[in-house]
Amino acid sequence: MVQRIGPVVGVLGTGQESVAHRSMRDRLLEAGLGSVVRYYALARKYSNVNREWGWQWVFPQQNRWCGRESGSQGRHHLDPRVVQKAVKRAVVDAGVSKAASCHTFHHSFASHLLEQGQDISTI
Repeated sequence: MVQRIGPVVGVLGTGQESVAHRSMRDRLLEAGLGSVVRYYALARKYSNVNREWGWQWVFPQQNRWCGRESGSQGRHHLDPRVVQKAVKRAVVDAGVSKAASCHTFHHSFASHLLEQGQDISTI
């Protein structure tokens, strides 16, 4: 079995983002808005799993959805196209002459791992 391990801690930074995200999630939960949609069978088996930190979106959408029948509200994960457009806009604004996209970060991350002597076939 291949274990996939990566230096995520270094990528995430000091943890301030996580603290801010958790406090935002806690405020939303108190207002009844912070739960995550989960599949029906999982919802029956684990009734409060949608409120736990591990099930929250890391990059939630800005706008909330509202269920027609139940009236419940929530957020989905941020659409990848939003991030891709933001990266393209940042590349243009920064005046970078080479083509760059989110996939460029994938290769850049792999290059940094190789520079550190990591075996990227296990990542």
